[in-house]
Formats: sequence, C-alpha cells, structure tokens
Amino acid sequence: MASWPIQEDVEQWLSSQSISTSTFADRLPFAFAVALDLVQGDADVRLFPTYNVDTPTVYDVPERLRLAVILLAHRLLTRADSPTGVIGFADFAIRIASEDPDFVMLVSRYRPPRVA
Repeated sequence: MASWPIQEDVEQWLSSQSISTSTFADRLPFAFAVALDLVQGDADVRLFPTYNVDTPTVYDVPERLRLAVILLAHRLLTRADSPTGVIGFADFAIRIASEDPDFVMLVSRYRPPRVA
C-alpha cells in the first residue's frame, strides 16, 4: 500500500518500458492529471482495506489502483497515434477496444455497484 502515483512515477514506468518520455513531454502532464482524476473518480475509497471512518482523508492506495493510473496515462498518451481507434502497421491494422481490459480489471474491485 502506498499513496497515489505522481507524474514522475509515470515517467519512470515509461522509461522502464523503453518508451521515450521526451516524445510525450508536452502531453504527459495532461494525460497524468486526467488518468489520476478518472481513477480517483471511479474508485470508492470506502472499499480500500485501510479506510478509516475517523480520518477519511488518510488512506493507503492499493497497488492495483496505482498501476491503473499509470496504465491509463500511458494509454492516453499513445491515443494520439490512433485517434479513430485503429492503429496501422505496414501490412495490417488493429482496432483498439474502447475500454482497456487491463484497466477495467484493476479498477473493478474498487467500483461501487451501480443500478441502471
């Protein structure tokens, strides 16, 4: 358990994946802010194992939510390469799903149940 990731954590993860952060330098702050906001908005802090009713603003963030922020920030950064949801290569193209299944798996445990 730790705190929410910071932009440097995303930069470190990108460099560990051999992705140049200089390519995304202008878009990284925005992508990180959006990813953090989306994950914090999706996750219900009352579902965290260390949530304390007496001090509701102090809690440890599960590692899976930290990773969800980093993965979503990376997806938002690379989204510019596929604005229509299709990535093209030399002889073929791949359609990108609207929701990343890894992100959904990481965040789903901390989403409150919703009634439609």
